[in-house]
Amino acid sequence: MAHVRKQVNDAVYGILNTTPVLWTLVWQNRLPPSRGVTPYLQVWVDSEEINAEDIHQGHLQRRSMTLITRGRLRTIEHEEDEDRVDAMAAEIETKLTTAALNTALSNKLRKLHLESVDIGFAEEDDERDFFEVVLSWTVEVYTLHGSPETLV
Repeated sequence: MAHVRKQVNDAVYGILNTTPVLWTLVWQNRLPPSRGVTPYLQVWVDSEEINAEDIHQGHLQRRSMTLITRGRLRTIEHEEDEDRVDAMAAEIETKLTTAALNTALSNKLRKLHLESVDIGFAEEDDERDFFEVVLSWTVEVYTLHGSPETLV
């Protein structure tokens, strides 16, 4: 079985890749695609904090992960790019809910919380311009000490 970070990443990918309206593809890493496919989403676990819940052997570990979802849209002259990127953020927030992620993780999710939303402008070396929205989430799950693949 895969590490719990991969399980969370796969679950979020599955949720956001189901009948997307405002993006074409979902990428499961932090590196932007080399192909000029837009609009797209990226999904990855950026960091993980682990805390023991018990001092006894075989204790539970609370894993608090920072999950990043980044959507990019190519800027289009004479279109309302701000409205398009806001619509993308709304679709992400509508799809990625506690109930959806809990179901995808076999009812082992402890917490999903949207921490921040950052909307900005990005320019690539090849002179492509994008609007992007970055949503930062906290995902909390439990595993047993020594068993980072098993959600409890």
